[in-house]
Amino acid sequence: MFGGTLVVDSQLREIISDPDAAAALRQVLVTGIPMIDRRQRVRTPRVPGKEWCLSLSAFRLEDAKERPTGLATLFTDITEQQRSSYHLDLRHAAATRVGRSLDVLRTAQDLVDVLVPALGDLAWVSLAEAVLRGDEPPKLAGPGQWHLRRAAAASVEPWPPLLWPPELGDEPSMPDVPVLRRVQHGETVVAPDRAAFMAMIDFDSHLAAFLIPEHGHSLVAAPLFARGLVLGAVVVWRTSRPEPFDQADAELLTEIATRGALSVDNARRYTREHREAVVLQQRLLPRAATDTPAAETTGFYRPAGKGADISGDWFEAIPLPSLRVALIIGDVTGHGLPATATMGRLRAAIHTLADLEMEPDELLTHVDDLVQQLGNEAPQGQQDTVGATCLYVVYDPVTGRCTMASAGHPPPIVVRPDGTVRDIDVTPGPPLGVGACPSRSPRPMWRPDPSSLSTPTGWSNTEITISLPESSN
Repeated sequence: MFGGTLVVDSQLREIISDPDAAAALRQVLVTGIPMIDRRQRVRTPRVPGKEWCLSLSAFRLEDAKERPTGLATLFTDITEQQRSSYHLDLRHAAATRVGRSLDVLRTAQDLVDVLVPALGDLAWVSLAEAVLRGDEPPKLAGPGQWHLRRAAAASVEPWPPLLWPPELGDEPSMPDVPVLRRVQHGETVVAPDRAAFMAMIDFDSHLAAFLIPEHGHSLVAAPLFARGLVLGAVVVWRTSRPEPFDQADAELLTEIATRGALSVDNARRYTREHREAVVLQQRLLPRAATDTPAAETTGFYRPAGKGADISGDWFEAIPLPSLRVALIIGDVTGHGLPATATMGRLRAAIHTLADLEMEPDELLTHVDDLVQQLGNEAPQGQQDTVGATCLYVVYDPVTGRCTMASAGHPPPIVVRPDGTVRDIDVTPGPPLGVGACPSRSPRPMWRPDPSSLSTPTGWSNTEITISLPESSN
């Protein structure tokens, strides 16, 4: 310990250069109160740049007249013990803080926030551009294949002005240097000093300008490797902490980076599936605005809850014979792709039934039969989750009347040309799919009675507003 054997008559300042430790020992000499197991980080001039963690215990020595003559001091090196405990705390922090989000950038930021300042003074995560889109990164290794983008960064001090900016953005293409090849092949690299890292980048001064922070003296970098894919890399530098990274630090970062890579890949896969579900829903929905001889319609969709924007809600206008138009709005139970797929099947069925010019209540009766069939076809245990609400309105511009029926859906609202608003008195029946049929009746017992609304002469600009309640969409 302390870089060699202690010599008799050595001065304390020749062994420990930490003023706090020296002050604590002088306090024991003055007061006579023993110091037991004081945890202290100290340095010694014998080994510049190295720091130890000690357990200090000291007792005052006295002569026969109880006058202080000196100190008996016990130095116990607990550096490795403290380091193991510190690494365990860091592993626990990574396990609890990384992976809480299904957003790629948020997950990357959580990763560097765990590492700084616990492991290093400055860190960043670079991800393949394809990962940010939700796609798989290229599997071919080599320069220019990754198209890396800076995804997250953290620093104890203000970001070094000459270092590549921490904001999200493209990073310069990496040439074929040793450090790139090693990371792309899944290896964690350690550079104990700047000279070692310069050798890893073939002494390329251009790369050094945006990769090495000011005062950066030691680096450890690990690939974000998950499910056979290298998604990117996490880089950690030490700038103010004097100890260089060693193999134990590399193993720790490898473990944390592996956990972080799985979380990033989960977020990537969620991004891809979410994007595909959004595209599916958008393609299943009709145009937001239509212009028919009977009416001009405009639709608007806004998710009710955060993140719950993939569902089975739909609205549309269907032109009918004799200048009439059918206005439909519906809401399938649940969210996600199953609800979106059910919505597509119900839309197709309503289009077919509308061409047969059925009355609204009769049309919804047939749709109810379809929803019951879909429920029976659902996987075991999910039959009760298939259901929907629907409002079907037929507007006839010749007679100026709206005929409508509702299956569990709130009634529409009429906005008059003078700006006044009123509800339409429609009593909704049970939602589609309930199918509570009397034993002697082939029809569902919920069959609603159609209601009619007359549009007065001269009200050519009357607006009928149909919407979903916020709690259901």
